[in-house]
Amino acid sequence: MRWDVAAGVQNKKLEDVAIKTLAGFANRVGGTLLIGVADDGAITGLERDYDCLGGNRDKMQLHLTNLVTNHFGQAYRAAPIRISFPEHDDAAVCRIDIDRSPSHVFVSTRDARNVSAERFFVRSGNSTQEHAARNRNLHPRTFRGMTIADRAVSPAVSRRSGGRSLHGGMRRISR
Repeated sequence: MRWDVAAGVQNKKLEDVAIKTLAGFANRVGGTLLIGVADDGAITGLERDYDCLGGNRDKMQLHLTNLVTNHFGQAYRAAPIRISFPEHDDAAVCRIDIDRSPSHVFVSTRDARNVSAERFFVRSGNSTQEHAARNRNLHPRTFRGMTIADRAVSPAVSRRSGGRSLHGGMRRISR
C-alpha cells in the first residue's frame, strides 16, 4: 500500500494507485485488490506497510477505510467494499473486495501537477484507465462489458514508469 517493493522505499503515491484500481473495478464488474502480493504472485507480506503506517493490521484497516472515505465519499464506503487480512505462507495479505457500483464512481485524486479533481476510472483487462472527460455524461451502464478499444481513453494514464509497474506489492484480480 505504501511500501514500494521494487524501489525498496516508502511511496505514498501507491495509495492513489490503489484508489484508482478500486474505482476502476467499481465502474466495471467489481474485483479484488491484494496488497502484499507481487505481480508474479509471490507473497511479500504487509510488515513493511505496517511499519510505514506506524502500527499493525488495525491501523492499516483504519487507514484504508479513511482513504476510501476521503476519495469515494462516506456514502459509498459502507456496503460495497470489504477488507480482510488472510494469512498465506505465514505472511499477512490485505484483500480488498469491491462490488460493481450501480452508478458511475468518481474519485478525488491529484494529478502530476498536484491538482485535485474528481476523476473517472475504468478497469480493462489488467490495467486501470482514466476515461476522457468528454464522455462522462453517458448512461451509467455504458462502460459495463465494453472493451478498451470501444471507448476513448486518456493515453497518459496507461503509461508505466520506466517499464516498472507503479504498484509495488499490489496485485489486481478482475472478476
